[in-house]
Amino acid sequence: IDLLRFFSGDVKNITSFSNVSKLVFNAIGISEKNIEFIYNSNWSSPGKWTISIYADETRIEFDPLESGKIITKNSVIEITPSENDLKFKPGFYFQFKHFLENIVGKNQFVWPCSDLIDHKKSLETIEKIFPTTLDIPFKK
Repeated sequence: IDLLRFFSGDVKNITSFSNVSKLVFNAIGISEKNIEFIYNSNWSSPGKWTISIYADETRIEFDPLESGKIITKNSVIEITPSENDLKFKPGFYFQFKHFLENIVGKNQFVWPCSDLIDHKKSLETIEKIFPTTLDIPFKK
């Protein structure tokens, strides 16, 4: 969801097609910047969560989320994970590093960090995709 908002902006409208009993969650929507997107995840099977973002003459695909492509009429740019992305969650190390640098340095948060207001917007998007009554049985 963070990647979705990072690339498309705040969500204006979203429709969820989730099957809670199967732990499958799908959504389509549009951002306030009029960028369309598709989100797919399946919590009961391994891998291949995907996000596709559609803007004028550009498509960004994260399939799987760990890597991606920026596709235009004339080119395809591969987005490859860094060594830290492979070791940790993609993007997490970089985000956390900047977060700590801002806390320790008492600096104002700047990209790629986000503040609590930004995280609240992500949580609102999550609540539209995942029913709040969901009790996911995680295995130990």
